Amino acid sequence: ALVLSADADTSHYLYMSKPLQVLDGEVTASFYVSHSDIYPEGQQYSGSYVGFIATDRQGTRRFAVRQYRGSSDWKKDEIRMAVDQKTVTLEFAVFLNESGTLRVDDVSVAYR
Repeated sequence: ALVLSADADTSHYLYMSKPLQVLDGEVTASFYVSHSDIYPEGQQYSGSYVGFIATDRQGTRRFAVRQYRGSSDWKKDEIRMAVDQKTVTLEFAVFLNESGTLRVDDVSVAYR
């Protein structure tokens, strides 16, 4: 499993991503996720998520993400995003900008 963990002394966000091939259609990521005690402390911003980030030719980014807060046992989750010819980059990302722990495992990505 990928594990991102931070505490009140963490002043920078934690970010892991995987570039994906850009194809027209709908891209789906399914994965298992669990999280523990995710909440903002001190100067941290709220925003811990898993999902897709697409960038077009003008540099505009679109997000299809699930945000996680508090605590939860392992569960299966899924994210979908429409991708078209305007998209120049696509990535699957895991982002933690708060105290707590975010775990992601068994990720699969498919196009339709």
